[in-house]
Amino acid sequence: SGRLTKSQLSAVLAGSSVGLRFSIGKSSFVWSGSGLKKDFDQLLQLLYTLIFDPGLRENVFDSVMTGVEQMYRKNERDIDGAISLQIKPFLASGNPHFGLPPWKTVSSISYNQLSTWVQSIVPAEGMEISVVGDFDKEEIVNGVKKYFSTINLVKDTVIDPTSVTFPQGKNIVSEIKTSIDKSIIMVAWPTDDFWDINRTRRLHILASVFEDRIMKVIREKWGATYSPDVYSSNSRVYKGYGFLATKMVVKPGEEEKITEEILSLADELHLRGVTEEELTRAKEPMITSISDTIKRNSYWLHSVLSGSSRYPDQLQWPQSIMSDYSAITTEEINILAKKYMVNAKAATATVKPGKHEGVE
Repeated sequence: SGRLTKSQLSAVLAGSSVGLRFSIGKSSFVWSGSGLKKDFDQLLQLLYTLIFDPGLRENVFDSVMTGVEQMYRKNERDIDGAISLQIKPFLASGNPHFGLPPWKTVSSISYNQLSTWVQSIVPAEGMEISVVGDFDKEEIVNGVKKYFSTINLVKDTVIDPTSVTFPQGKNIVSEIKTSIDKSIIMVAWPTDDFWDINRTRRLHILASVFEDRIMKVIREKWGATYSPDVYSSNSRVYKGYGFLATKMVVKPGEEEKITEEILSLADELHLRGVTEEELTRAKEPMITSISDTIKRNSYWLHSVLSGSSRYPDQLQWPQSIMSDYSAITTEEINILAKKYMVNAKAATATVKPGKHEGVE
């Protein structure tokens, strides 16, 4: 790979089913690939080469940096771009691992720095290899041995990361120079990390109930066709960090009143809890979706196997996922609403057309 250009590599793979993708997660670097059974050896060969001979080129680096700069310039003039540049870092009290770093920081990276860094992370141990799909187990094991038997595959250690603090009670207002006549509001409440899987599942249901309630009230009361996006985000890396958030596109000038409406609905949920009817409306589509999801290779690869050498609890989750979601009660959801939907701890964010930005 290191000796081949992108076009040459494409020529080598012509007629092959092999596809590859590199990504960087919160706690790992990931090469993922797919292909037909007949092309598995070629897939392994290519993965091995890309890992140990990545073939970095300065002209490609320059081209990528040009594209990244264009992406930053677009985000700086876009309401949605402010989410990655400003709101995500805000919700982590400025922790640099959240959202996009400032362009000034990114633009200072040189090719030599990147090349040196990549060479330093080539794995000598701690690599995890997961395979899912329709295959012969013996063929898979023999193929992996052929290319990776010289690597010391050991259980990785969990590094204690820097702490992340949720900005309780704080507010950010960002004004973006844009001609697009829309604003985004966001309200978030601190919750907890991912690893109590029963709690995490119930927080997803709580978010679904809250979304349904917001949509119903906003449309009835304001006559607006706003579509709220309510979700629960729970960190697998940062201990104790998570939040339940609602995000909505609104008309400029309506940011404050819609934010107040959302906070009012959260307070009602905190005080009175959910109804059995609301819980049923949230659970049934969730269970149907899960029933479909667990039939897919992507679920087993990304949610169960990936990272399991570091977090072995993941391997047990499929055994309870259907029964646990089915067993969720209003009492359980109400306990979480009472504990986490506390407006005094909420953080609010507004992104709107304007000239400047600020934090209160």
